[in-house]
Amino acid sequence: MSIISASTILKAHSLKPRGVIQVGAHHGEEVDELLSDGFERIHLIEANPELMPRLTEHLSKHPNITLANIAISEEIGTASLKLTSATMSSSLLDLALHAKLYPSIRPVSELAGQTQTLDAHIEFQGLRAEDFTVLIIDVQGAELK
Repeated sequence: MSIISASTILKAHSLKPRGVIQVGAHHGEEVDELLSDGFERIHLIEANPELMPRLTEHLSKHPNITLANIAISEEIGTASLKLTSATMSSSLLDLALHAKLYPSIRPVSELAGQTQTLDAHIEFQGLRAEDFTVLIIDVQGAELK
């Protein structure tokens, strides 16, 4: 479950759930909640290629859910994804304060990967921004990128 649910945001702003883009999909833990909130279209973005097989299998029964393996950042190019002992804590950024708050989580490796801006990704995927009412970004501090 999300800290702030999409349904709470929709109700607060009198919005109808059309679509949601989630950057930092991890294992797709929020998908059932998003579907129950009435979202007609869900586009998930996950930077870690190691999570893709499980995520793809989990979502295979949902034709209205699309998935992309790319890191969203401030520019189109490449970046190093810092993988951690807890996959949900992997990020384009070093652990920093996270390491102090969660000392059991540690860096384990790095993967070079492609990055796109969110606007470029939406265009590349052939998505229309107006089809989406909610954007969820959970990328361990790299949200400003």
